[in-house]
Amino acid sequence: MRPASLSWIRVTSAIGACITSMAAAAGAMDETRYCGPPPRDASGSIIRRADVLREFERRHPRPNDGRRWYRDHVIPLACGGCDAVANLQWLPEEMWRAKSQWERKVYGGRGLSEGCP
Repeated sequence: MRPASLSWIRVTSAIGACITSMAAAAGAMDETRYCGPPPRDASGSIIRRADVLREFERRHPRPNDGRRWYRDHVIPLACGGCDAVANLQWLPEEMWRAKSQWERKVYGGRGLSEGCP
């Protein structure tokens, strides 16, 4: 059995490589993925659009390989990413959790934080 720390290093390395290659492939990032500060409800939570999530799932059905898959915003909403089909992707649970943890650590709190690119 592999130590948890070695597994974590591999996951975070894979995420970093994925993000780097996505940025390089995109050149200047697709501007339709950037929308500015996200709309928020009275409690300060980001408002997500159910119609966008339904359309994403219609166009890109959830992978069915026995693993748990999560919808993920390529550019986080808190960093000005759009709540749009073009800014969504499927990630397997392990990668989604690692990416989410990394984003919280790097980008920090609510709104457009100083850590956002």
